[in-house]
Amino acid sequence: MNGPYLNRIDGIYDQKTLKQLLDYGVEHFSFDFRPRSFNFIPQYVFAQFLEQLNLTAALKIYMHFAGDSEFLVKKFLSDAKDSLALSPYRPPPELVLEFSDTQSASYYDHFELPYFWHLRPFMKFEDFLTGKNLQGVILSMSHLVELERKQRLEEFIAKFLQVKVQRPKLEVILSMDFAQELKQELVEYLDINIVSFSLDRSCEISYRRPNIPRIIEGLNKS
Repeated sequence: MNGPYLNRIDGIYDQKTLKQLLDYGVEHFSFDFRPRSFNFIPQYVFAQFLEQLNLTAALKIYMHFAGDSEFLVKKFLSDAKDSLALSPYRPPPELVLEFSDTQSASYYDHFELPYFWHLRPFMKFEDFLTGKNLQGVILSMSHLVELERKQRLEEFIAKFLQVKVQRPKLEVILSMDFAQELKQELVEYLDINIVSFSLDRSCEISYRRPNIPRIIEGLNKS
């Protein structure tokens, strides 16, 4: 972790990997509750993590949803808070929400927690600016590379920097995998706060079997 930014791991699904990355010093973890995701984690497994592992206030736990009802998101949040209450470790980590759908800002604000939103290049930026609990946005390296290929990256950066003027405290997460090259110029231009790496085929020995040495190597290079 060599840059002026933090690292995050996306799609944690097993306790062994989580413990090893905690020992390495990673403090930001995203858990994927989207049923069709390869990184889907059942709620009861997530609850075990919260109850059994030493997850302290230094950590930030992201709960990733898409297209779910308010009832379901609230239920998962309530269960997560109950699990943390059962943990012997204090103080607890921070829970934040993460969304990769296109609901209204009022939907996201309804949960009364900070949230991060996946911003895709051709969305209207104004759609997310009104969220009072919006803490940050998540940009995809794959989308940015595609914009560069289409010679529209500079246009996107200019528009995004205008957003940052309106919301100067907006945090920016850059999402990528371990096979992609981290472009330092993008980190600087977009004022990236966190570089987030996905658990996927680029760092797995086989399906849902993370290659921890490969992950640590990738974090060291970032």
